[in-house]
Amino acid sequence: MGEGAEPTAPVAPDRAVADDLDLLDHLPLGLLVQQDGAAAFANRTLLTLTGWEDLASIAAAGGLDTLLVRDGASLHLATAAGTRLPVEVRLVAAPFLGRPALVHVVRPLSEAEGREARAITRRDALDMVPWPVFLLEPEGTIRHANRAAAERLGFSAMDLAGEPFVVAVAPEDRAQVVAALDRVAAGAAGAQITLFLRDRAGTPAPARAGIARAGADDQMLCVVVDPDPPAVPAAAAKAPDLLPRFAGRLRQALAAPLARLTGAPTPTTLSGPEREAFAAVASTLADLEALDIHDALAATAQDAPTERCDLAQLVTEASTALAPAARRRGIALRLDAPGPVMVTTRRPQVTRLARLMLEEALAATPAGTSIAISVFDDGPAGACLQVSDGGTALDEVALATALDPLAPGPAATDRFTATGRPLRLARLAREAETLGGTFEVTPEPARGMTARLRFSQG
Repeated sequence: MGEGAEPTAPVAPDRAVADDLDLLDHLPLGLLVQQDGAAAFANRTLLTLTGWEDLASIAAAGGLDTLLVRDGASLHLATAAGTRLPVEVRLVAAPFLGRPALVHVVRPLSEAEGREARAITRRDALDMVPWPVFLLEPEGTIRHANRAAAERLGFSAMDLAGEPFVVAVAPEDRAQVVAALDRVAAGAAGAQITLFLRDRAGTPAPARAGIARAGADDQMLCVVVDPDPPAVPAAAAKAPDLLPRFAGRLRQALAAPLARLTGAPTPTTLSGPEREAFAAVASTLADLEALDIHDALAATAQDAPTERCDLAQLVTEASTALAPAARRRGIALRLDAPGPVMVTTRRPQVTRLARLMLEEALAATPAGTSIAISVFDDGPAGACLQVSDGGTALDEVALATALDPLAPGPAATDRFTATGRPLRLARLAREAETLGGTFEVTPEPARGMTARLRFSQG
């Protein structure tokens, strides 16, 4: 120290402590420090957030252990005004004023952050349940499927989120599932149903499910699936498929009288409504014939010749053949088939199936609109033909009815019965199954209907 210089006075310990505490008071996070099991300090940020006057008032209210309330998946901090503040709390071991302490770091959450925190906690909790569990919106859309549900169906939970629950249900059971969901959503205590779940490959498996309301104010539906499938009665397992027998007899009964009435396979002398009526009957007979030969085709599927063929080329040819009919009605066929998409299948049957899909879309689409046709490689899901039309959309109940040829007729006229082809959708699904593919339909209320035909590329 130089001669004549004034010595620097050391900072008093109390002043240093006051500066440190003032710094903690200005942090944007609430802090509560515990030492030896008792509250030792609460910063100004925490007091401002909660409205408590000081540390003594917090202690008088029962301390942080009492004021922190867990409500389901959320954590709330009780305020002096009696409200609850959604918060995130982290515990940190750190020295405070030279002694070991446990610091509660409290961060208030916005409403959106609070919802996300609850959703994350809920997902983590449901993933620990070994049974398949689905949380649904009241209209039946999947909000969350737990890990067991995703593994059961062969999808990821992200793929299932936002999809209708009935995509996981076999077509013949969708009507009863939708009815059960509607009953519970409307206030019924709950429901138990037996159904067939359908995995990503389209394979059905028997299951039992319980349906109940869940969530805050019962604003969601919860579906819990028994992991042990119900036993299928032996008699039912061995029961013959009566549909081909029924289809064959009905076709035989109608074909001969129609031939006698018209005198020709195609009634060229008919016109107007009579010709349209005959075309509708002939189309239904053709669909019945396809259903009738389903078992024979399935039995010989292994022996039938298969070959590698380009699905994009087959669809392009079918689209070209139907282009004149589409132009006459002012309908644009928008084909997106950028490159070869190879599949191993039976070429004539796939060509016919693709044409039937396009004919169905063309019949249902109003004049002056368009049909989007895409052929693409959908990765693990296989090669896909997708047809999106502008026809009348069907809800899930109507779709389930259209896919089941033995279901009672729809209460109102749908797009298939309106065109005189009530069995067309069932036929498409059956022929796709016979060829080793899958056929699925998605209603598009704003645009119409999207049909997808998928084949494995193995």
